[in-house]
Amino acid sequence: MEVVPYLFSQRAMGIGKNLIMQISDSTVNWAFAAGACLWQEFYGASEDDVDKLKLCYTPEYCKLLRHIAIHGFTIENTLFIPIPSFFPDKFSHQLPSPTISQDLFQSRFSLAEEHNYIQKPLDSSGFLGFEEPEFLLFLLEDYNPWPGNEEALYGGFFKQGLEKWNIYYLSRDEYPTEKALQSAKAIVSNGAKYSANDDFPWINYFNNLLQKIDLENRQRIVGICLAHQIAGKAFGGTVTQNPCGRFLYHIETIRALNNWNNKLGLPETLKIHECHRDCVNLIPEKAQIIYGSDTCKAEIMAIGQNILMSQCHPEFTSYFVRHFHADYVFGGEDEDREKLEIALKDAENIRTDSDVVMNFFNDFLRKKINLL
Repeated sequence: MEVVPYLFSQRAMGIGKNLIMQISDSTVNWAFAAGACLWQEFYGASEDDVDKLKLCYTPEYCKLLRHIAIHGFTIENTLFIPIPSFFPDKFSHQLPSPTISQDLFQSRFSLAEEHNYIQKPLDSSGFLGFEEPEFLLFLLEDYNPWPGNEEALYGGFFKQGLEKWNIYYLSRDEYPTEKALQSAKAIVSNGAKYSANDDFPWINYFNNLLQKIDLENRQRIVGICLAHQIAGKAFGGTVTQNPCGRFLYHIETIRALNNWNNKLGLPETLKIHECHRDCVNLIPEKAQIIYGSDTCKAEIMAIGQNILMSQCHPEFTSYFVRHFHADYVFGGEDEDREKLEIALKDAENIRTDSDVVMNFFNDFLRKKINLL
């Protein structure tokens, strides 16, 4: 995904700045970049704090990230973020740009007023603002420090243009209505610390939904990590601890199988971050492995035409790992300091292919490419 440039509209955001960026190992995505830009403008935070993701453990900053990811939208090269009742001395209700109609801006502004996540407590509740959303985002990490950060991480990678996205904390038993489910073109789900073998109602719901998606052949879904494992089990595979017997956290080289890279216009090998203790060990008969690795048989697999699952984490750019995620995983215990240092060194020295995989996932979701 390339985001070059996004112009921050003077009236829509209260600031006038050009943000030139590309999704790569030197950043995260547009949502984090917008959060840093706004926070620095209005709170005077140091450039080091916002650039190095140090604020991602700060509840107020996480609220801002959540608001940006939910309400931000783009028209042409302008990113609009309605921010009612936040910076009243710097915000204008006037029409922000000739590229956006008054009706559209007012409707999105009203939605942001009704669901003002900057002022709401930072709890694990989703966004159900659209009766008939185009896309659904299932979030499974319902524990700190993820609320706010994960909306920005996945919304910032997958949300495009004026698309209407609803967000559900599936692990808190938040489920889409039948109307929302029927209107959605596609679904994205992330991973979490839970196991696909856990007997939770939401995992059973997810199992049934995946089988329904495969049967109805209408929607598409991309899932990462735990979602990948749930899909593997839902279609007859088994999920066990990694064959090596240990938690994996490193940059892995994954390799295309059965000429899939040529069929899909992808490189033969990719370097992507891994972060998992379990994996799909017995592959479902219906699954086709697109990429595998030395540590995991199915790094990216397809089930039918509409289900695409990834054990590896393309959303974890090296920048994100270096400045936030590695410390979250290993920073709490002294005995993990060596593991942390190794992870940081890898993230600093190895360029991942996050952009390639994210482009692939986004094109798949919007039916720009087909698997079979």
